[in-house]
Amino acid sequence: MTIADIVTGEPYKERIMGNPKLPTNIKQLKGTLQKCRQPKNEPHPDPKIPTPPKFMSDEAKKEWNRISVELYKMGLLSEMDRASLALYCQSWGRILQYEQKVREEIDQDEIYKLLRVLAREYDSARKFLTEFGMSPASRSKISVKKKSGKTNLFDKY
Repeated sequence: MTIADIVTGEPYKERIMGNPKLPTNIKQLKGTLQKCRQPKNEPHPDPKIPTPPKFMSDEAKKEWNRISVELYKMGLLSEMDRASLALYCQSWGRILQYEQKVREEIDQDEIYKLLRVLAREYDSARKFLTEFGMSPASRSKISVKKKSGKTNLFDKY
């Protein structure tokens, strides 16, 4: 039994599922893309930094501004990714909020409740980090070309 089992109240084995499908651009960055397995009509949205939603907390907006630039540089962010990125940033904002509450709380029962909520938020944030290639393990599988100021017309071919 792990700490996660104790905090979440559910055995780890019940939460394990098959590997999620990776987006084509992640497979391309990893070098594992096979043309024969690529979807025929997969959309390829233009890289763009979307505007953050208005409902986000201040901490979530700070995380949005920090990470959106990095994801854009790697070509992993488009307007279509706005909701996913917002969910990650909101989760990060809640983590910071609950971590502060845990430090200030004296009642052990309240601390336990906060830790249960924190465990769910950490799990949620970790899933989004993996989706965008932002965890150390998922980042180690990606190879990104550094952008230079010069463009080569033959790069398309």
